[in-house]
Amino acid sequence: MDIKGKNKMPSNDDDNSHPKRARPSSSSSSSSGTGAGSEELFGVEFLSRFRPIFRNWVQVEVKNALQTQVHPLLESLRERKGIREEAIIEGGIDEFKLVFSNQPASTMFTNNEIKAENGEAVRVEICDATTNAIISTGPLSSAPIGLVLLDGDYDETNRSLIEFNRNILSQRYEKRPLIVGSDIKLNLKSGVASIKSVSITDNSSWMKSKKFRFGAKIIDENILAMYPTIEAAVSQPFRVMDHRGEVNKKHHPPSREDELWRLEGIRKDGIYHKNLSSYGIKNVDDFLLEYQKIGPERLRKVPNKIKMNRLI
Repeated sequence: MDIKGKNKMPSNDDDNSHPKRARPSSSSSSSSGTGAGSEELFGVEFLSRFRPIFRNWVQVEVKNALQTQVHPLLESLRERKGIREEAIIEGGIDEFKLVFSNQPASTMFTNNEIKAENGEAVRVEICDATTNAIISTGPLSSAPIGLVLLDGDYDETNRSLIEFNRNILSQRYEKRPLIVGSDIKLNLKSGVASIKSVSITDNSSWMKSKKFRFGAKIIDENILAMYPTIEAAVSQPFRVMDHRGEVNKKHHPPSREDELWRLEGIRKDGIYHKNLSSYGIKNVDDFLLEYQKIGPERLRKVPNKIKMNRLI
């Protein structure tokens, strides 16, 4: 038995007398591949069927998020904007305005420094739109302002920045800048600025109204970002005449030493002026004394002494 056991050697895989180990046949491979492809097709088909469901679900969730979070936020912002606009319309505490506290003279001459009617400097103030109180502290009280010249027909009731800028005038062709001087740009001091060195270089005769207006506005972008509703200042309209006509300018009010023709109604070197002069009435003081002595009617009929002497 031992001999027999020794004669039986372990089978060799390479022994041709034994069948080879089974390998997957091509048929089994293709069968396996078909299974994987089926799974992939199933996944695509699954997604295609459920894509509308997923899409609807996403839309519903986005809509819910908009309604519960975004829309309330937008509504809150709208309410704040509405409150702000209502405050502006009603002259709320957050609105400020620039104003001319006194007005430029109704008539002035080119190249002369602008003055108020009483000879004082024209002043600009920053005020609370509701109380008209001067803003004397804080960034607004020292804000830089710019002076411009406006069309005399500008509607001062419309103070929107767009309308204001639309009416700013520029110099005529081949002319100097309309306004010159060191105070075209200046800073408020405790809420007030006095315009002392500004003059106009051109007369207003080329305007439809024959008049100009002054305008003043804040020119600092940082301040405008903090206070976007500051109203610009607009003066009353005034006439600008050529400086060559200043020699014939009437004085308001006249002084007692003024020559007679400085009074309204008496033209320089006119007939009445010559008649009064020949009668010895040379200046305003003479005119007043004679007025008190003989009265207005006789004064109005004062004859020319030179002519009277010739008749005699």
